Amino acid sequence: MYYTEAHAYRMQDSQGDAGRRLYRIINLVDFAFSPVISLLMSASIIASVQRLWGSQSRGMRLSLIPLVAGSLDYAENVCIFSLLATYPRRLRRVARIAGILTATKFWTYLLGMVLTAGGGVGLALRWITGAGQEGVE
Repeated sequence: MYYTEAHAYRMQDSQGDAGRRLYRIINLVDFAFSPVISLLMSASIIASVQRLWGSQSRGMRLSLIPLVAGSLDYAENVCIFSLLATYPRRLRRVARIAGILTATKFWTYLLGMVLTAGGGVGLALRWITGAGQEGVE
């Protein structure tokens, strides 16, 4: 979760050249992962809300939370890539921002996952109880 600027640079120092090179590759993969996972979570929330409360429900706004998380993740990736690309030069503000983005992204993704799972549970309960099904008494 949150880390300080000092911690970010201790980690980079301890990784060595090979570790930093590998981390850059992993970070590039994460650039592709962020939009995919946030769009899938958002779509899942939209589908759940439509079925549970209707497409005009205010609950549709909840689908924005994973998109915010994905944006935070993308911004964090840019910061981390900048830190890795400019090592050993110290970008203190970027390191501080990266730590804040990491913590914020974590909690926002967690909320998105809870909403996604909650939508699934809501749909499962509706299916089990037969609520909202036509012809069921």
